[in-house]
Amino acid sequence: MTDSGKILAVTDIPVAHHRVPYLQRVTECIARLNRKGAGATFKSDAAFAGKNSLDAVRSGHAQMAWINSSHLETLHPIFARLNHPFQIDDNWIENAGKLPALVRQLDEASKSSDLAVLGVMRGADQLFASARRELVETAAIKNRPVRVAGPGIYETIVRTLGGHPLPIPIPELLQGFDENLFDTIFTSPGGWKTVLGMRMPYALRVPGLMVITYLLVVKRNWFRNLDAGLTSDICRIAEAEVTLRWGDMYRDDLGILQAMSSQGAELRTVDDLPEWKGLMEPIRQQALAWNKDSCTAFDRLCFHVEKN
Repeated sequence: MTDSGKILAVTDIPVAHHRVPYLQRVTECIARLNRKGAGATFKSDAAFAGKNSLDAVRSGHAQMAWINSSHLETLHPIFARLNHPFQIDDNWIENAGKLPALVRQLDEASKSSDLAVLGVMRGADQLFASARRELVETAAIKNRPVRVAGPGIYETIVRTLGGHPLPIPIPELLQGFDENLFDTIFTSPGGWKTVLGMRMPYALRVPGLMVITYLLVVKRNWFRNLDAGLTSDICRIAEAEVTLRWGDMYRDDLGILQAMSSQGAELRTVDDLPEWKGLMEPIRQQALAWNKDSCTAFDRLCFHVEKN
């Protein structure tokens, strides 16, 4: 607990981002529970940028963190598989009721660490945004520095396309742009609109290239020692207010893309997905070579198409 005896939930998502109200709602619902230790506060701050939010949970400074799943890829192959190109089908995972099963799989995979996973949030179907018009004309990122939100699969995708990935968490995005570290970013529609907006008026969207997630992570021993009723309530609230709101978040993002276009942004959506899937196939095959059993079991449980 914090000094005030409340649960502190943290994230690095900027407070103006359209995902934050969902996360705030979880904390508000926990705070209203009539249970011992159920007080809760929410904090969105640059101090929790990237992996720092995970460190805050492990140190006890915070009790919960909504963290980009890229920072958990080293825990287990499943976390990397989650972020693979063309891995998540938005319609299938929501409509087939697969989301609670996904949370259970991720939590099971985290048991070898000191962490537990209580919820999953649809981060976004990532897009490229740039200050350069040639991005939408030729999809050109070869030999260029491209900001990515985290390590691992983010970096691999950009390298596969010939770019040079620069892992920079979202709170440091504006500073990096002002310092001319990059002129192209791989980000969410919300990150594009909230942080840089029309300073990067050109965007390229490849549907399914990387649908990222944020996970609600806690320290397993801390959570295990809470009142049993409280732990059940927290899981129920996270599922109802965030995990099962996947479709709402998908529609939110479509609205943001429409809003950016109405402001004058030039957005190109790629229709020739087989070409892009072919480019990304070596990433998927490499994962299977590393841990085929885990990847195959994960695909069968959580996704519509059995992937080989």
